[in-house]
Amino acid sequence: MQKNSAKNYVIGAALVFGAYYVGNLVTHTFVLPIPGSLVGLLFLLSLLFIFPIFEHHVANFALTPLKHMSLLFVPAVLGVSLYWSEIQQNALAIVLAIVVTTSLCLGTTGWISQRLFSKKNSISKRVIKEASKRDQHKNESTCDD
Repeated sequence: MQKNSAKNYVIGAALVFGAYYVGNLVTHTFVLPIPGSLVGLLFLLSLLFIFPIFEHHVANFALTPLKHMSLLFVPAVLGVSLYWSEIQQNALAIVLAIVVTTSLCLGTTGWISQRLFSKKNSISKRVIKEASKRDQHKNESTCDD
């Protein structure tokens, strides 16, 4: 690892872990009902929007754990195997919960997207209509001269 690359890696690690701990601190200080890691992630996202120069450092650090992401799923798989009998007993409720929540999320997202796109299209059409009227009026006034 080169000196500059090591420096980028350390800066990226400090930003990621710093954002994580700031998120946990904020969550515990204000007794928020959301996870501190999520608050930290939003803090890091805000930081990257404000200072985009840090994006390279964070990406440099984040690539290493992402390469080994499959190892992070081992505890979840083991948890499923440990609680398989409970999962089988509640399979219908689990499937219904997954289907209902997924349908609600997709339906809500589709509805909101459709409303936003139709609003955008109506605004675009209005702007085009106004521009063509201006051009037509401009051409008429030019012809009168």
